[in-house]
Amino acid sequence: MAYLGPLKAVYSAQLTVDETTATETLGVLGIDPNLGGIYMYVKNASTSAFAQGDFVAHDYSVATNNAAEITVMSKLDRLAGCVVNGITNGRHGWIQIFGHAAYANLFGTTDIVAGDSLKGEGGNVSLVQDQAAGTEPTYHKTVYSLQAVTTNG
Repeated sequence: MAYLGPLKAVYSAQLTVDETTATETLGVLGIDPNLGGIYMYVKNASTSAFAQGDFVAHDYSVATNNAAEITVMSKLDRLAGCVVNGITNGRHGWIQIFGHAAYANLFGTTDIVAGDSLKGEGGNVSLVQDQAAGTEPTYHKTVYSLQAVTTNG
């Protein structure tokens, strides 16, 4: 049965685009009925390309003030999501905003334990440990580790 809710049905092949011209409305949300993740169609407003697994932030500095434009995380409270496939600067693609992201880029000097909250690292595209499992996270937009990851994993 097809998904009939307010989210657009998108499938893994559609999530790998890196497009010069937008083929979706910026900010449209999609759900993959097979994988279960929720995704947002965005524009890379950064001067650099993003790779699969990079974490990106909403870019509220652009003239359009569009939350669907993304950049590197200089403001840690603006975490937008995880890049599904590479997105070249100035082009359009999908980020994952909810669900299990097996390709997420994590980095840090502290080993990550399942249940730890993670946060963006300013000016970077990876996540680091924020708080140990069971401790209140620093930021409201929080990512939790589902498994242990060794240092710089």
